Amino acid sequence: LKKWPVLRSVSGGVVFGILASIFPLVLFSGQKELQPLYNSHAEQIAWFILLTGLAKFFVTSVLLSTGWKGGHILPVMFAGAAVGLAVSMFFPGIPPVVGYVGGMAGAAVVVMRQPLFVALMLLLFFPWQLLGVILVATLVGHLISKPFVPKPVQISSAEAVVGD
Repeated sequence: LKKWPVLRSVSGGVVFGILASIFPLVLFSGQKELQPLYNSHAEQIAWFILLTGLAKFFVTSVLLSTGWKGGHILPVMFAGAAVGLAVSMFFPGIPPVVGYVGGMAGAAVVVMRQPLFVALMLLLFFPWQLLGVILVATLVGHLISKPFVPKPVQISSAEAVVGD
């Protein structure tokens, strides 16, 4: 749909509207929805929280690929937190805050590709007692995503010379 930018944007908006009507927490970038998500997780169904996180991943990708403006870091952090929170609900031995922070850290490092930066950034928002969770999640996220990262292209000095 690159030839028709209006149709491309409208198609992204339609997908967004449908998903937002089912999962209202996919609206906006997610930073204001993180606290309500965590506060209400006890009343929510785990599958709904999991689907909300997956819908946020999907709708972020759709919107950015159809020409909508915005970033992907905060939405991906929200989606990771939702998926991690849902996992902690499926496995009651995992405290909700561990799933929440671990999911957020793992998803953020996949997008940013900077594990140390992600760990330091999350320590600004969460207590230092969660340092172990943050470090393990960033390491696992980094190791899992590493095979999918394209290798940087080396340009020789002869190739860098342009024209005569």
